[in-house]
Amino acid sequence: MDRQLGRWLLAASLAIGACQGGPGPTVGPTAPPSAASGTSPEPSVGGAPLADRLEAEIEVPGAPDWPQAAFGSLWLLAPDLPIQGQSGTPNLVRIDPATNSIAATITLQDRLCQGFVPGDDAIWVCSSEGLVRIDPATNQVTERIAIPDISRTFYQPAFGDGAVWALGSAASVSDTVIRFEPGTGTATPFTQSAPIGGLAYGFDALWLTLTREGSVLRLDPATGETEVLAAGLADPGPISIGSDSLWVSLRADPEAQARPGDTQLARIDPTSGEVLAEFEIGGSPQGGVLAWAGEGGVLVRSTQPWLVRIDEARGEVVDAIVAEPPVQGPVTFAFESIWPVNVERDVVYRVSP
Repeated sequence: MDRQLGRWLLAASLAIGACQGGPGPTVGPTAPPSAASGTSPEPSVGGAPLADRLEAEIEVPGAPDWPQAAFGSLWLLAPDLPIQGQSGTPNLVRIDPATNSIAATITLQDRLCQGFVPGDDAIWVCSSEGLVRIDPATNQVTERIAIPDISRTFYQPAFGDGAVWALGSAASVSDTVIRFEPGTGTATPFTQSAPIGGLAYGFDALWLTLTREGSVLRLDPATGETEVLAAGLADPGPISIGSDSLWVSLRADPEAQARPGDTQLARIDPTSGEVLAEFEIGGSPQGGVLAWAGEGGVLVRSTQPWLVRIDEARGEVVDAIVAEPPVQGPVTFAFESIWPVNVERDVVYRVSP
């Protein structure tokens, strides 16, 4: 499954990357976690049961993953049919939110990458051979861009500055950022000094985390040069872009799970690097909590509680949902609903916010 593959690759990257490295980033203004202003909310206890908030349950065979909204639909990757039943294909699945049903199933070439991202006018899906463009008007593949001397890209790609950004490496060390140029078909690699734990585009820049180094980097999309935004963080991992902040998951090293009392999420100013707040969510998921910032606030998936929602304006946890056992899979907010996937049961839930 994508989630398991991603965790394995991060662990492998951290282990191998401890002995390797490319050019280091420029040191810019940084702020250690101790400089954070405001207070961290208390961890949520209890919450509404998932069953009480369930609006719909949609079956999607193949371990649906990475729900994202674009072009009036919800899109998911379903990569695991070839290994679940020794037959079938990996697919990109399009769901109509008006009917809560599958509107299209788009066959993909392989399951080695499993990342995708909406662009300005298309959906971009990474594969073992490169990047594939899917036209949302026809649900057909219309373009392919080859990977430059790298065997696979394996982290959720991002879109910004008219380009697709993805993570890749030739040796299972996620230390290289690749910029794909739609239209020209070119791809340019930017090797970093250590394995990358998270990647996101926002505020006119690409943001990276170096988990073992405890830092967040800003990559200039025009030059490919990086500088340190924040340092001294506790194993930073995935990044989500909020309305005015970066939301960075902490304790992302799979071998160093959060303990009671540990903060698990940091809110960082993208200009100064100041840690504005840290949050103890609760639970101890391997690889850390996962956050998604958007119109519904900041959704954070953990274990106990399973899901919390942070109000960005107030900087507080305002809602919690519990699930037993915790649902394994990413979440997004779109079409006035929360959309979690359950990779263990091959379903997508539509949940009342």
